[in-house]
Amino acid sequence: MVAPPQGLELTTRSDVPVGSGLGGSSALFVAATRAALAAARRKMDDDTLLRHVIDMEARIIGVPTGSQDYVSAIHGGLSVVRFPPGGARRDEIPCDIEAVARRIVLVYTGMPHDSAMNNWAITKAYLDGDAGVRRDMRAIVEAARILRGALLVNDLDTVADAIDADWTARRRLAPGVTTKEIDDLGETARQAGAKAMKVCGAGGGGCVFFWCAEGKRDAVTKALVAIGADVLAFQPAAAGAR
Repeated sequence: MVAPPQGLELTTRSDVPVGSGLGGSSALFVAATRAALAAARRKMDDDTLLRHVIDMEARIIGVPTGSQDYVSAIHGGLSVVRFPPGGARRDEIPCDIEAVARRIVLVYTGMPHDSAMNNWAITKAYLDGDAGVRRDMRAIVEAARILRGALLVNDLDTVADAIDADWTARRRLAPGVTTKEIDDLGETARQAGAKAMKVCGAGGGGCVFFWCAEGKRDAVTKALVAIGADVLAFQPAAAGAR
């Protein structure tokens, strides 16, 4: 048990749009679990907490769950999440997260994403041996490796190449990953100085983030606002949910 024996009343508030793909539910779950542990005067190390929240979510929603959103919520900062035998492992990336944030514009499409449908379509195709899906998954893995290397040496221009490679492969995985509206946002952003983009989460809606050329973030923001896009304010978090 995590909560104290007498139970507790928990009040929450979130500014994250529903179905955003930003991992808001995972951050809320981690924060709520830490609050319950504090109320019960109990402690739980980060690895145990990760296993606990993954299993609790799976029990609540009745389907298998991922771990990457929980790793981000528990630790904050920039991370590489690896999946060796035994479960997810996190490696910190010691990078200037403020500099990273200055390159990003985050937009809510106004449409909640449907992770279950897209993720299941992709998973099924992979398990069925779809050669195209398996090729694109390998490309996404390679893009992640390039992204990690670029961040480790603070090469923020190569970051754009990695994100672009990821999105090129990811959008081919299933018909619902992108939409005309998302593609239109991308075209506007690129004309204003964005170098790369990708959907957050499973796609089809939710949020999209744009990686801007140095000094172009304000121009990209202005161009997107001009066409009615919902640009979200955000700030990087060096520490996890507490």
